[in-house]
Order: sequence, then C-alpha cells, then structure tokens
Amino acid sequence: MAGKGIIDTLTDPDVAIAEGVPAILGLTSGSVASGADYAALVAATAEASAISALQSWADGLTGYAWGLFDQSGNALFPDALVLQVGGNTPRIVSNAPVQNGSFTSYNKVANPEQVQIGLSFQGSISDKAAYFADLETLLNGTDLVTVRMPESTRLNMTVVNISYMRNARSGADLFMPVVTLQEIRVYARTTTTTKDGTTPTTQNMGSAQAATPTSAQSAKISS
Repeated sequence: MAGKGIIDTLTDPDVAIAEGVPAILGLTSGSVASGADYAALVAATAEASAISALQSWADGLTGYAWGLFDQSGNALFPDALVLQVGGNTPRIVSNAPVQNGSFTSYNKVANPEQVQIGLSFQGSISDKAAYFADLETLLNGTDLVTVRMPESTRLNMTVVNISYMRNARSGADLFMPVVTLQEIRVYARTTTTTKDGTTPTTQNMGSAQAATPTSAQSAKISS
C-alpha cells in the first residue's frame, strides 16, 4: 500500500519443513527430523513474528509513510505502491572574472530541489483511469503536495512531469508512472540595504579657460 513500500506487501514464501531446511519464517508443511529441530523452528518463527509485530508498531507511532500527501497530511493515492524515490538538490557557486584570466568565487545559491517518485497503480481500468486523471490534475494545476519518506519530508512540491512506460516485460496491464516534482519556494524574502547620498563639492582640476574679469577686478587692476 502507499505509505508502506513494495517490500512490505510481499508475503512469506511457503517452504516445506524437512531435514536440512533451516528454521525460517515461512515453513508451513512437511515433517521435522527431530524434536530439537522442531524447537528451533518454533523459536525462530516466534522471534521473527515478534520482530515483525514490533516493527509495525514502531512504524505506526513514528508516522512511517511513503508517497504523496496533501497539505493536510492525507495520502493522495492510498492504494498505490511506491516503487522508487529519487532526488536532486543542486547548488550553484557564483563566479566572477578578474584580470589576467583569473576568477573569484563567492556565495552559493540553492536551486529548486527536484524529486522523482515511482508509483504502481493496480485495479480495474476505471480505477487506473481515475488515478491518471488525478495525476494530470496535479500536473496542470498549482496545488502543492508533500513527498514523504521514513527519513525525511519534502514540503511545497508541485508536479512538473509524468513519465511512464508500459510493455509486456513489466506487465502492460500495470500503470507505473514516474512523477517528477519541483520545489516551490513560498517563503523567500528580499532584503534591501540603502545608504544616504552625499552632495559632492565641485573642484577645478587641470587648466582653466580665461574668463572676463568682474568690475571690481578691473578697477583693482587699473589702480
């Protein structure tokens, strides 16, 4: 189920109980060579069952989940299997050229993160058609979703691409799209620092052109 991952949906194999077969979870039929083998089988099966139950209980408490969720924490595709999750978190370093063919590096800018999540939709044709319609709605809209994994959560993601391949080898009847999501930064703020300007004084630099003397200057020169 979505939120559990494909591994959690696998059932234990049916292995016959016989001489030479180790005591593992899944032994269901056959005969036991000795009482010691039977005791080992019971102990191993009980221990494995207890570990599995404890893990399920811990996962429920910690909110263990895979898949796509809305802003309220509701699973968008509760019946889908999560096949794969990948991500890309690039950072760009700013560079500026300087003299003599060198350069200087400063700052590091975080580009929007991208996440790819592979899903598997099963059920009837109408069920898979409804899932695909929901994906196209997310692709064409601006709704933000959350990508959840056991170790981390990616918030404010929007669907930017849907890719899928259906062939006989992987089961043409299965619908297994890979959904690409990109981070939307709704929390960015700009900070502007301003300075008060100053009024520069004019100064004569270099040669100055001759000017007509004033009346006071002419009278002083004549005297």
